[in-house]
Amino acid sequence: MRFFAAVAAIAASASVSQAFYVPGVSPLNLQEGDTLRVKVNKLTSQQAVIPYPFYKFRQWVPPTEVIKKERKKENLGEKLWGDQIEPSLYEVSMKKNVTCRKVCDETIKYSEVDMAVLKN
Repeated sequence: MRFFAAVAAIAASASVSQAFYVPGVSPLNLQEGDTLRVKVNKLTSQQAVIPYPFYKFRQWVPPTEVIKKERKKENLGEKLWGDQIEPSLYEVSMKKNVTCRKVCDETIKYSEVDMAVLKN
């Protein structure tokens, strides 16, 4: 009798628990205060067919050594879809609420050509 009760309890708990797995993504355990670097992708537009690389328009670019160290290797599917995963200057600290943080002190001035592309 105890055996059947144990089997019934295990079966009942198994149906209540849920889990999921995203292929190619390994779980990451982060603690309070751990930093997580934010990655950026391509810039897309509703009017442009081809996406632009994120750093095409002279945003603040991380140093070259950071880009080489953190750049993700692209697989064939990412190449075909035009994904261009790049490191950024943005960071997130776990369980720390930050409303606003300055990334850079420079002011960016865009040329007329860049502005025409950005408007389209």
